[in-house]
Amino acid sequence: MMKKIQVIIFAVVFFGISVLTWVTPDKEYSESERRLLAKLPGISMETIIDGTFQDGAEKYVTDQFPFRDRLRSAKALSNTRFSARKTTTIYMKLTVMCQRFFGRTMLVQ
Repeated sequence: MMKKIQVIIFAVVFFGISVLTWVTPDKEYSESERRLLAKLPGISMETIIDGTFQDGAEKYVTDQFPFRDRLRSAKALSNTRFSARKTTTIYMKLTVMCQRFFGRTMLVQ
């Protein structure tokens, strides 16, 4: 019974995201990335055969994914929370190496 509920929840989320992708209007520009977002590629037999449609469709779906900016922000926040200690350790080791090799810190503060 629990497995059936998990399958139903997965299907609802999967199809819900698929519908949201096609219903929401396309964005042309990403403020956070400062770049133009991909547009839906034109489809023809030639573009399907040479693979450009698939490449363009993949870029389009990636760029136009619903709640994309929020998910990117959440990922950045989790990276800073969980890897801050690791980054600090690497920075400290680089600082020590620069001090030993150059006699002073060469890293930008």
